[in-house]
Formats: sequence, C-alpha cells, structure tokens
Amino acid sequence: MVTGMLKLTLRQIRGSLTRFLAITAIVALGVGFFCGLRLTKTAMVHTLDDYAGTHRMYDFRLVSTIGFDETDAESLAADARVEACEGEKSADALASVAGGAAKPCRFLSLPAQIDLPGLKCGRLPQTADECLADGLLYSEKDLGRTVVLTEENSEDTLDSFARREFTITGIAKSVLYINYERGGTSIGSGTLSSFVYLLPEAFALDYDTELYLRLAGPRGEVYSDEYTACIDAAEPWVTQLAESAAQARSGRLHDEAAQTLADARETLDEKQKELSDARQQLSDAEQELEDAKQAYQDGEKKLEDAKRETQAELADAWQKLTDGQKTLEENEQKLADARTELEDGEKKLADGQAEYETNSAEFEKAKSSAWSELNAASAQLEQAQAQLTASQTQLDAQRTALDAQQAQLNEALAAGLISQEAADAQQAQLDAAFAQLKQAQAQLDEGKKSLESGRAELAAAGAAASQSIRENQKKLDEAKATLEEKQQELEDARQQLEDGEKELAGAKQELEDGWADYYAGRAEAEKRIADAGQELADAKQQIADGEQQLSDAKRELADGEQKLADAEQEYRDGEDELAKLEDADVFVLDRGSNVGYACFESDSDIVRGVSRVFPLFFFAVAALVCITTMTRMVDEQRTQAGVLKALGYSNGTILSQYFLYAGTASVLGCVLGIAAGSYFLPKMIWHAYNIMYGFTDILYAFDWPLALVSSGAYLLCALGTTWYVVHAELRQPAAELIRPKAPKAGKRILLERLPLIWNRLPFLHKVSIRNILRFKKRMVMMMIGIGGCTALLITGFGIQDSISSVVDYQYDEITRYDASVTFRHALDSDEQEAFLSVCDESGADGCLFVAEKSLDALSGGTVKTTNVVCPEAGSVDGFIDLHTQEKAPVAYPQDGGCIISRGLAQALHLSAGGTITLQTGDMRRTELTVEAVFENYVYNYVYLTQTTWRDVFGEAPGYEAAWLTYRTDGDAQAASAALAGAENAVAVTLSQEFRSRVATMMQSLRYIVLVVVVGAAALAFIVLYNLTNINITEREREIATIKVLGFYDGETNRYVFRENIILTVLGALVGLPMGKLLHAYVMGQIKIDLMCFDVRVAPLSYLISAALTLVFGLLVNLVLRRKIRAVDMSQALKSIE
Repeated sequence: MVTGMLKLTLRQIRGSLTRFLAITAIVALGVGFFCGLRLTKTAMVHTLDDYAGTHRMYDFRLVSTIGFDETDAESLAADARVEACEGEKSADALASVAGGAAKPCRFLSLPAQIDLPGLKCGRLPQTADECLADGLLYSEKDLGRTVVLTEENSEDTLDSFARREFTITGIAKSVLYINYERGGTSIGSGTLSSFVYLLPEAFALDYDTELYLRLAGPRGEVYSDEYTACIDAAEPWVTQLAESAAQARSGRLHDEAAQTLADARETLDEKQKELSDARQQLSDAEQELEDAKQAYQDGEKKLEDAKRETQAELADAWQKLTDGQKTLEENEQKLADARTELEDGEKKLADGQAEYETNSAEFEKAKSSAWSELNAASAQLEQAQAQLTASQTQLDAQRTALDAQQAQLNEALAAGLISQEAADAQQAQLDAAFAQLKQAQAQLDEGKKSLESGRAELAAAGAAASQSIRENQKKLDEAKATLEEKQQELEDARQQLEDGEKELAGAKQELEDGWADYYAGRAEAEKRIADAGQELADAKQQIADGEQQLSDAKRELADGEQKLADAEQEYRDGEDELAKLEDADVFVLDRGSNVGYACFESDSDIVRGVSRVFPLFFFAVAALVCITTMTRMVDEQRTQAGVLKALGYSNGTILSQYFLYAGTASVLGCVLGIAAGSYFLPKMIWHAYNIMYGFTDILYAFDWPLALVSSGAYLLCALGTTWYVVHAELRQPAAELIRPKAPKAGKRILLERLPLIWNRLPFLHKVSIRNILRFKKRMVMMMIGIGGCTALLITGFGIQDSISSVVDYQYDEITRYDASVTFRHALDSDEQEAFLSVCDESGADGCLFVAEKSLDALSGGTVKTTNVVCPEAGSVDGFIDLHTQEKAPVAYPQDGGCIISRGLAQALHLSAGGTITLQTGDMRRTELTVEAVFENYVYNYVYLTQTTWRDVFGEAPGYEAAWLTYRTDGDAQAASAALAGAENAVAVTLSQEFRSRVATMMQSLRYIVLVVVVGAAALAFIVLYNLTNINITEREREIATIKVLGFYDGETNRYVFRENIILTVLGALVGLPMGKLLHAYVMGQIKIDLMCFDVRVAPLSYLISAALTLVFGLLVNLVLRRKIRAVDMSQALKSIE
C-alpha cells in the first residue's frame, strides 16, 4: 500500500510538475534569503575571528602618559594569565613617498608576537633603513620607493627616529586597521593617511610607547558574550599590572629626575658666581674703551681740520689749472677747426682745379666734334647738289630726245608714213615716257627743296654751335679766375694756422709745468694726511679690537645668562615634570577602542538587522503561498481522496500521499535554498563591504540549528496546513467526497446596488467581478501574496532612492564650497593674505580658513570617530548650509557648546540638549552640550567656536585648511592647478571629485539592493505563476464549459485572466503602503559608519514596483495561455455524479 501511495505521489508530481517546481522555488527563495542573510553576520564574525587569531590580534592595549620601560613587556608576559605581551614604539610624522605631498603617517615598530602584519607582496624589512607600507595606500609598484620624513616635522618628532629615509620592501595589511579608517593625529591635517612598519632599531626611543597583551586560555569568538565576559573579568588585573609597571617607571624616572635636578641646582649656583665676576671685569674694560674712544675723537678732529685746509689750497690750484686746461682745449679746438677748414678748402680747390681741367678738355673735345660734324654735313650737301645737277642734266637730255621723237611721229603721221594704229601705239609709248619724265622731274624738284632746307639747318646749327662755344669758353675763364683767388686765400690761412700752433705749444708747456707742481704738492699733502690717518686707524683698530673683545665678553656673558636662564627654566620644567611623574595616567583599552573593530561589529549588526526583516518577510510570503497552494491542491483532489477512501485506504495512508508531495517539494526547496543562500549571499554582501574592509576573503559558515529551524518551519507550515485540510476533508464519508463541492451560493455584491455602473458593465465583466468576490479567501490570499511581493520591490527600490540621493543632497543642498586646500602648517596673517591673492587670481568668490582635526566622540559607552571644525570667521555661512532634517536653519553654537551632524547623533543616541564627550589623541576629554543637530550625510562633524576649541585641545585653533567657492564646477577645476601651486599648499580637494568618490562607495550598497530587488522580482513572478496556475487548474470544468458554449480562445483567455489582472492590481495597491512601512523599518536597521541616509521612496519607485508586478502578471498570463488551450472540452460532458 505504501508503494502504491508512493507511485501515486510520483504520478501527481509528474502530472503537476510546474506546480511542484513552483513550490520548490518559493521555498528555496524564502529559506535561501532567510538562512543566507542570517548567516552573513556569522560568516563575517567568523572571518574576523579567524583573521584576528591568525595575526594574533591583541586583547588589551596599555597606554601610559610616560610610556613603559622596554623590560615591562617581558615582565607582564611572565604572568601565567598572559599568553604574550609585546611593547611597541610608535610616532606620528609627516612623510612623503617618491617626492609626493607630505601626509601624516603612523610609524610602528614591527611586532614579532602580537598584531602581526599580513604581507601582501614583497618582503619584511631586514635593516633599519627598510619599511613595510600600508596596503590601502600603496601597491606592488611602490616597492623600492623611499619614504622620507619631511622638514615640516618638529625637532621632537624627528628626534624619535634614528633615520630620516626608509625603503619600501613590502606592502602589508594590519590587524590594527581592518577598515579604511587610520585614526586621528595631532599633526598635519589631523587625520592619518597610512601606517608604516619599521624595525625597532629604526626608532631613537629608549622606551615603549604602548604595550599589547593577549590573554592565555580560551577567550571565545570575537563579539561573543563569552569573549566579552573574558575581557571584563581580565580588565581589573590587567589594569593592576599596567599601573604597577607605570608606577615602577614613574618612581625610577622620579628618582633620576630628582638627582638630575639636585646636580643642576649645584651647577646653577657655580655658574651664578662665575657670571658675577665676569660682569665686574666687563665694567672695567668698558671704562678703558671709553677713554680710548675720546682720544681717537680728538685726533679725528685735528685730522679733519688739516684735511680741509689742504683741500682748499689744492682746490684753488686745481681751479686755475682747470681753467688753463679749458682755455688750452678751446684753442686746440679752434686750431683743429681751422685745420679742418683748411683741409676742406684745399680739397675743394683740388676738386675745382680737376673739374676745370676736365671741363676744359671736354669743351675742346666738344668744339672739335661740333666743327667736324658741321664740315661733314656741308660736304654732304655739296655732294647732293652735284648729284641733283647731274640728274637735271640727264632729264633735260631725255626731254629733248622725246621732243624729237614726238616731232618725228607727227611728221610721219602727217606724211602718212605710218598707219593711225601704229601712230597711236607709238604715241602711247611716248606719253608714258613723258609721264615718267615728269615724275622724275618732280622728284628732282623735291630733292632740291630738301637740299635748300638742309643748307638752312646747317647754317642755323653752325650759328648755335658758335654761340655755345663762346658761352662755355667764358665760363671756363671765370672758373679759372675763381680758382686763382681761392688758392691765395688758402695760402693766407695756412700761414695763420702755423702761427697759432706755435702759440699753443708754448701754452701747453706752461700748463704741464703747472700740473706737475700741483701733483707734487698734492702728493706731499696726502702723505701728511695719510700718516696722520694711519695713526688714527691704528687707534681705531685698537678701539675696534677692544670693542670686539668687549662684545665677545658681553655675548659670552649674555650666553652665560641665557644658559643660566635656560638652565633655570629646565630646572623648573624638571620640577613640573617631576610633579607630573607622580600623577602618571594609565589607560587599559580593549578591542572595542579600535575603530575598525568597533565599526566591523556595527556593520555586521546592520546585516543582522536587515536579516531580521527581509528574510522574515520573504519567509512569510513564501509560506503563505505554500499554504495556499497545498490548501487548493487538496480541494482540487477531493474526489480522488474520496475514491481512495471508498477503495479501503485509511485516512493516514491517504494523508501520507499529500504529506509526501508537500514534504518532497519543501525539503528539496529547503536544501537548495539553504545551500545556495548560505554560500552566495554572504559572499555577495562581503564583496559589497570590501570597499570598507577587504582584509581577507570571507569564510564559509554553516549553522545547522538555523538550517533545521528554517526547514522545520517551512515543513511545519506546509505539512501542518496539509494535515489540517486533508483531515477536515477525510472526516466526511467517501460518497460525499466523491461528489464535487457544491458551488457557493451567490450573493448580491455592493456594485450591484449601483445600477448606474452595474448596468453598463458587459456580462463577462459582471461574471468576473462576482467570481472574485464570491471566493473571498482566494482573493485575500492572492492580494496578500502579490502585495507582499510589491512591498519587497518597493523596499528594494526605496533603499536605492535613499542611498542614491545622499550624494546629491550633500553636495547640492549642504556642502556649498567647491574646493578645500590643506596647508603644510597653520598660516599666519601674512601667509593668509598671500593665499587670498592667489584665490582672487583664480576667480574664487569666497574663502574661509578653518581648523580641522579628527578625534573620538563618546556617549553612553559608544565611540565614533568624527571631524571637528572651527572656522576663523566664527561662522560657516555661505560654505555650509546648516539646517535640520525639517529644513529649519541651525545657528552656530556658542562658547561651551557644539552642534553635531545627524549621523553622529543617531550613532551616539544624542539629541539637542544632550552631552557629548570629545577625546583627543592624548586622551584629553572634554564634555560639551549639544545645542542642535544639523543635517549631514557624508562623514560625522562637530562644529566648535574658537574658545571651545581651546578647551578641547588645550591650544588655539591652527587654520591649516581653507574652503573656497566658485561660480561653477568648471571654474574650480580650472583653478585647482593655481591653488596647488600656492605657497604652503600641500593638497587640493575638489568637491566634485570627492562627490564622485562617495558615489563610488555607494555602489556597494547598490549591489546589495540589486540582490534584494532581483530576489523580490523572482519571488513575485513565481508567486503569481503559482497562484494563477492553481486558479486555472481549479476552474478546468468551468473553462471547458465556456469553450463548449462557443467561446473563442481569446474570449476564454480574457474571461480567465481578467480576474488575475484585477487581483494583481488590487494586490499591488495593497503592497504600496506595506512597502512604505517595510522600507522605513529596513532603513532604520541599515547604518553605515560615517554615512547617514535619507529615508524616502521616490514616486517613480512606487510606479516601477507596481508596474513590475503588473508586468509579471501579464507575463504569467502569456505563459499560461497554452494551459487554457490544452483544457479538454469533453470534461464538460462528464456526469457530475
């Protein structure tokens, strides 16, 4: 029978495989999220515990205001309750790497037993000039680079080191710094940038700055109650050991200091007597020096009188000689001018003579040429005349000959000797000859005219040439006369010049004799004055030597007095230190004082806080759907159960069939969900937290009790529901079970009472509405299931809205400055003026100098690292918009009070009017009143006045930073280079760049949000699919009936899916307020160190969540259309009975 039930169950699984897999998937999602998120903190804590154990993290950190002797660690380690104790030397200093900007670093001695660093690459240092660098700031490419202690460090800081430069041989991580925070410091910007490990011999300290101690025996896992109890039990005797060691050192130092003070007092008394004797000797020497000075002044006066007389005589002689010299120079100049004029005249005369001779030659040449040309032209004319005469003679002869021929022709014609035609031909020849003769005569007459014209022109040219020759001859004669006159003038000037040169030579000789007498007299006077001056110089040197000796004696006396004063001050300081040694403070700090350790606990608690909400909600929705599924499955198979009962199967046997079905799906889903969720979810969340931690890979943790409880809860829900439903059904007789349940009686619904609406609805719409309201249980279950999925989607998207808006709110509404500049040291007034000039040149609209430091804020046992700010102007208006969460403005605090950011207030559970304790690096504590809480999202801030700053730090604020505003981000970007090049500027941070870094950090939370949204979407799809699939299965007879009635596939689909769409819309609407409440609760559990979120859900997120739910509903409808088409219409023909 059992085998039969098993086969029947397997057959049911195969027949409803989709439903079986849907139940499995729902269980897997619910259990997976529940176990995965629940196990995440366990895995995180287990990972840290393993990391702390591997690197031997301390249990107690012992700090004394006077340090510890180097032997104290060994003494404490000898206690049987102590596993190990190791001293550490440390010092904070400004250091640069590879010539970069100087940054505050903490230098630690390399431990050998406790807090062992983890080497990431390279090797450990082996010599005093090697070091191990922080893996957060440096990487493998920095190996071999040099860490240099810069000159900005004080002498006391540099004296703490045996060397100034260290070569990086390895990159490491430290169990002391498990997150990105490196803590605060009293140097530089007030915030440490990194740590550096050195060998102990690299320090010049003869004591340990602190001791680290590990307890012997079992302590329990980190953060566990067992570990806390162990620490609480050990703290009293550890404190006693630390105080004993500090008191022993204090006593020894007190005795040494007392002896030193006694010796110093004796030495001071001796020095006081020596100084008194030196003062008397100095007084006698001063009197002797005054007498010598008086004698020197008298000699100086006599010498000055002699100098004046000599100088007057020499001045008169000098003036006379100078006047003579001037006259001589003037005469020389005149002679030079005359000589120049003479030379110019001679040159001009020579030029004139040459010009005359040239012109004369050219004149003779031109005259000869002109006459030759005239004679040649005359000859040509005569020749032309002869030719014309000969031509005339020839023409006359030809004319005579032609006349004779004409006469002969006339005679012959008259005599009739020739015919008329012959006579006409001859006459024509004669006429042509006469014409030619006439033409030749005309040409000859023209030649005669030309000849006459040439003769006239020749005559005119001859006359012109004769006139020109006469004129040029006259000019030559005049020029010759002028030359002869100038020649005579030059001869006279030459004679005068020779006479003047002779006179000048005589005057020059007289002047040279006068100068010789002058220089001889001056040399004699100078010698007398020099001898007297030398005597005075010797006296003056003696006085100077005396003054130098006196000055040296005074300086020695002053040095002695200063040394005596310094010794007195040192003596008094020694007395003060001696008094302090008697009141040395000892601090015993456990791991909770380590910021990274405390933050890790806080962040893991955040995961646990989220795991209390999301998984339970997933669990509830999944369990609800499983209950609904099994309930409706039993209702669906009521007839089958009746048949089995009629065949003789017992109720237990029939019940086992359903138990096996539900149990198999639940167990399979639990196994898959627990395996996947326990492995993947912690890894994904750890990957997100790697931005802040990342000290190692997360270790896999499995919690058998949690797995059994979650699995048992699901099985209890599924099997309990199955038992309840099946047991209720099986109490009926078999005959009753075989019959299908009578349909519920219909009732008028509220909408039917509104005829204006009801009468306008189509028939099928009325049927769908009646079906929905008739099966109220099914409607409620579907609405709750769909609403829960919508709420999960809203919560996921709401978290995205809350974290994504942080950056925009911070840098658009709160932080108004565009750039911050960090300086090497606090600027004085002149340096501030110089920097303001650079700001003006860069186009800055405003500049505010601020003092910033990092310290610990305490309240109610909670410790948080925070930034303390004090503006020079007494206000941050224009640079920070101080307002509350409700946008109400916040006034700057008064003296003795402070205002704090909302994130810090929430972390320390403070509000306006509360008291906050600020603790500096040297354990100085100050309590302040919280006057107001202002809105701020990135980092924790406390704003103080200058007076309050002095109370907190014991010194006036040093303005080592400045905030600047620009009109646009582009202006700030363009000005960054100019700001970086300003004197004393070591770093420029643009708000836009920091905004990008914060946005990048937020990506880790977005990754978690993505996981939640995907999980919620998957659950929503599966829930909708499962509920819709069950709905169709339950209504197969109804669907077959309407198909038999002639409904097309599209009409049938709309008839069935219309109800699903309506229920999906109603479920989404129910999910909107559920999502808002769930989101608010979840955001209350999500807290990240140094970050604060705005709890809000954007309207678009509501819309997207509801739209996704509807989309999933439509997709499910599309997928299940095939199931409706596969319904067999013959089912409608079967007998109900």
